[in-house]
Amino acid sequence: FGYKADDFLRLDVQDLHPSHARSQALAGFQALATGAEHRITDLPCVRRDGTIFYADVTGSPVDIDGKDFIVGFFTDVTHRVLAEHALHWETSLLRSLLNSIPDLVFFKDENSVYLGCNEAFESLYGVKEADLIGKTDYDFTSPEQAAFFQAHDRSMLASGRPQRNEEWLTFADGREALFDTLKTPLYGPD
Repeated sequence: FGYKADDFLRLDVQDLHPSHARSQALAGFQALATGAEHRITDLPCVRRDGTIFYADVTGSPVDIDGKDFIVGFFTDVTHRVLAEHALHWETSLLRSLLNSIPDLVFFKDENSVYLGCNEAFESLYGVKEADLIGKTDYDFTSPEQAAFFQAHDRSMLASGRPQRNEEWLTFADGREALFDTLKTPLYGPD
């Protein structure tokens, strides 16, 4: 915090936490004081110089000479919190970009199990991405069409290169369209 030990005797919650986090701090310390909680996570704090940092606070109530206190330990977790914020921002940006593409975009694992899609693809089967994940083409199309799709998946994976093919797709609303489909391998860290 940047204060000397004696300075803390004159400070309270509003001095140590930004205004938008004071109710979180008060509620957290109340929970620590009653023993209902033993940890406050990602609590914004203000240093003496006005800079903000984030802390995880662990604590518990104690009785010292008949008076109730909270013993608390602040651990600076600023790097983790900022990394999580950056990851969330990047994920949101990528999701927005993916959903702005009017083409049908999907991704599957090596067993042709859906891992995700964009909003345009949701219209094909008439389901939300959450209802698509973990399923295969066999859950949404005829066995013949599912086998056709998965044969192209396997062929592309075996070649290790992008492959194009044309396929007739029937949307959930009944319309049919001929698509030029590009399937490409995507390699993750594993």
